Amino acid sequence: MKAEVFFVKKKEKLFLGGEINLSELDADVQKKYEVAKELGIYDKVLEKGWGSLTAEETGRVGGVLRKRKNSGERVLS
Repeated sequence: MKAEVFFVKKKEKLFLGGEINLSELDADVQKKYEVAKELGIYDKVLEKGWGSLTAEETGRVGGVLRKRKNSGERVLS
């Protein structure tokens, strides 16, 4: 049985240790997961949640998202 975790603020639902269907998430949340994949921390996020990231990892995700938002760059899946 998989543990279910709910993040009410972002309205994202995931199963720890499992895969997420990104198409079911809001566009902003999709981008966050895609950046996590690019940075090599996606598995950690799935296994332990966003709260398990270090300040450095969180900053890297936020920095990439901010840079893309400011430059108008699209995130490709």
